[in-house]
Amino acid sequence: MDFGQILKEWREAANLSQQQVAMRSGKVQLTQKQVSRIEQDPLTQNLDLIVAYLHIVAPNKMSEFINGYIQQQLNTSSVISLNPIHQGTNMDNKDELIRYLERTIAKLSQTNNAFIKSSNIADFIAELKDNLKDIHSKPILSAMGPSDAGKSTLLNYILGKELLPVKWQPATCLVTLLMHTQDKPTHFETHKSVYVLKRGFKPHMIYNPEMFNDHLLDAGGRELIKLYGEKDEHDEVRDPNAYMVVVFEEFPILENVWLLDTPGQLIEPEAYDQLEGCSNAQILNDKAKALSAISLVDGLIFASSTTKFMRDEDPEFLHNILMHKVPVEGDKPLANLIILKTHTYSQISAEENAATFSRAANHVTKSFSNTLYGEWDRQLGKLKIPQRLAPLDAEAWKARMQPFFRENLDYCQAFDEQLREMINYLLKHRTTQIENRVLNIKVRLNDFVAATKARLEQSGRSVQEKKEALEQKEARFRGEATGLIERFNKISADCDRVAVEDIALVTDIFESLCNEESMYRFIESRFDDKNEARRAIHKAVGNQLDSKVRRIIEHSTERFVAQTQLVVEEWQKIVPDALGIEHARSLNPDISLTEVGNFDANSAFIGGMAGLTSFGAMAGYVATISSNLGAYILVGKAAGVLTTLGITSSVTTLPALVAATGGPIAWGVALAGAIGFLAYKMFSNWKKGLAKEVVGRMRDSSMIATCQNDIERYWKDSQSALAKAVGALREDTERHIKCLYVEANIAYEQTVLTEAAHILDNIKSGLEGHNL
Repeated sequence: MDFGQILKEWREAANLSQQQVAMRSGKVQLTQKQVSRIEQDPLTQNLDLIVAYLHIVAPNKMSEFINGYIQQQLNTSSVISLNPIHQGTNMDNKDELIRYLERTIAKLSQTNNAFIKSSNIADFIAELKDNLKDIHSKPILSAMGPSDAGKSTLLNYILGKELLPVKWQPATCLVTLLMHTQDKPTHFETHKSVYVLKRGFKPHMIYNPEMFNDHLLDAGGRELIKLYGEKDEHDEVRDPNAYMVVVFEEFPILENVWLLDTPGQLIEPEAYDQLEGCSNAQILNDKAKALSAISLVDGLIFASSTTKFMRDEDPEFLHNILMHKVPVEGDKPLANLIILKTHTYSQISAEENAATFSRAANHVTKSFSNTLYGEWDRQLGKLKIPQRLAPLDAEAWKARMQPFFRENLDYCQAFDEQLREMINYLLKHRTTQIENRVLNIKVRLNDFVAATKARLEQSGRSVQEKKEALEQKEARFRGEATGLIERFNKISADCDRVAVEDIALVTDIFESLCNEESMYRFIESRFDDKNEARRAIHKAVGNQLDSKVRRIIEHSTERFVAQTQLVVEEWQKIVPDALGIEHARSLNPDISLTEVGNFDANSAFIGGMAGLTSFGAMAGYVATISSNLGAYILVGKAAGVLTTLGITSSVTTLPALVAATGGPIAWGVALAGAIGFLAYKMFSNWKKGLAKEVVGRMRDSSMIATCQNDIERYWKDSQSALAKAVGALREDTERHIKCLYVEANIAYEQTVLTEAAHILDNIKSGLEGHNL
């Protein structure tokens, strides 16, 4: 469509020259040269000038032209044709390894070799293959912010098509995840593109038919997005259990990242102030949906409207998100963040934008330095290779801020470039994650083959010799296992004491916040403007409680994890080895203690929690095992526990210890809701007046009782999960020992052992030959 020719024809039909159009322009002044440029290439011109032109030459065509203009801008957006770094090499390696493992499994299934069948190598390779397929998921990019910030409009711009519902009032009440059709699993029905899912669903569950079906509420076409995603005229939703809608589309950007749209009103309590009959339980239920979605996000676009850019509650809103997104690179903590000043109309000058960004950056630096920086630095220091958080001054925050208005081409181009950089950053980390997983699986399989060959070399011994050796190992295990079980029991019993201690510490924190003098100092350190303080104090106090309580619970969780991990490691050492494993380790000390064929204590221990929905501090144990970008590969039921917790696919942020339980992260939000939007009396000292009202509302709330109950339940859940894990560890160990005796009683013929050695050599050479 030639928009310039259309405009020219409309001007000529109005019997106007370019000069006459310029002379008739009103508030927005047009020159004859500007009129000429508009007609030559309207898509590169400011929309305000085009609107002024249309008011003169064809006011009745205004809507028709603007709709076509915007759609053309969407269709030609450089975001659609993003050309990020090529991901082919690592994906090729991953897919090639999967194909090799599948071919190997097929060959092993056809063999009748008794030793190979007893080794369970085919089952082990199948679990490795499934573990590799688990990282099909792509980095997830999300737009978050208050409900009036234009998030859905922004994502529609990125997609190049109006797909998501857009209203100024809170419209969507579900998390929307957009995936590419090429990511759609084969077990999905081809004619359905939209899937509505219950709470607890994680994106990588789409590759597990059983888990996916457990969470599925409905499936069909795009009509489901509005049917489940919008409230009706009575402010009610179709199904309160609905949590996420997954939509499969063919937009080019989805080839590199998945897009997540999270409704802002699910986190901001102010959005509910105008809704009658909205219960506190409903509000907290909606907030829990949004908070759980935060853990899925790798790259964040935070939208804040130009009318209140990073003022009022917006900084605390962003703070609440970032507290749960600790960066994996301390020297690049903001590389996965863009802060957009939305609705930045073209009349706003570059100087005004720069001044706004400077003010906002200074305010953010002041607000976040109290809690966020310390939390990030502390978490980064716990890595196997500790990192330090790079200094985050106002300039660092300002560099992540951009103006945005969909009709302003310059703004769109600048945003496109910064978005491209962020997507490349996400893909780089996804590349690293895939490469690490491919390497670890190859090493794991090599170790298994080496351990199995060592067992094979010892299998020529007599049955009597093998049984006597195994009996000695079992006797040693029985003698030491009792003491380890007692240590597990002590860890469990200590949970009651830890709960009492944590409750006391949290109560002290709450009481300190309920002191008017302390609250006055808290307000004074964060707010200079009384109106902004009135609107944002509830979130600031909520975030403060969240930060303090999180630190207490995580500190207790870390002690629990360290004690538990030590006992599991000692259990691993005393479990009887499969025949020949000691010899294999003497030849290659790098062979893992946890190979199947020996015994994988961690997988057995964690697998015992399969099916649980509440893990308590045991979630911290799993997160610790899985924290090093997939360096430790869990197999069997344990891999399913990772999926349930949703800590298998993080690209740019560290796994959360406590957040994975769904517990303490909601306390700060609940307190913010209890304090609410304040309208205090105007005392001569407004900070003292505000402090008094905040403290009064906190004391009137039931928040401290809620915290105490949640902490008690957290440690009860820890005890229950630990009992399940220990029970599974003992059962799997007994099963392992029985299998060792079965194997020891087998007298293999030499031809069987020779054939088995040949099969194992082929597996090893196949890995090396593919240079995987």
